Amino acid sequence: MPSRISLSNLHLVIQTAMGWGGLQRWQFVIHQQTYQDSLPDQDQILQDLVQRRGASFVYTCFDGDAWPHKVTLSNQDFNPGGREVQVYCVAGERACPPQNVGGIQGYYRFLQAIRDPEEPDHEEMLDNFGDFDPDEFYRDRINADLQRLKLSADMSD
Repeated sequence: MPSRISLSNLHLVIQTAMGWGGLQRWQFVIHQQTYQDSLPDQDQILQDLVQRRGASFVYTCFDGDAWPHKVTLSNQDFNPGGREVQVYCVAGERACPPQNVGGIQGYYRFLQAIRDPEEPDHEEMLDNFGDFDPDEFYRDRINADLQRLKLSADMSD
């Protein structure tokens, strides 16, 4: 992750990695300070807010429901010195919930419905969200999507 990435671009990176459209409202809570998807917060630069690897903060996106995520800058390429680093996914587990599934509780209902053909919503969920395997993780697909992502030019020094 480039350390000079803006919070709005970091939101797009996370949304892309999740396979979501990036249309949700968002906020970051970093050092107990909240930054939201409104000016001037969206232009805040990550390295100005987080000074070291291993730091954690909370990212939440909203699509009618809140999806909180703990973000930890644990990889060796987070560099507060400003060195150019490409955005890519190094690891992950399981599939991200489909977009607009209804938040965390909706996702649990969705998983139950797609696993059990006797569930009343089984066919509707399959029709709406297609073939979904919650245990799959598609790092190559995520990285291909990240390479196509057009980020604004706020990452250069």
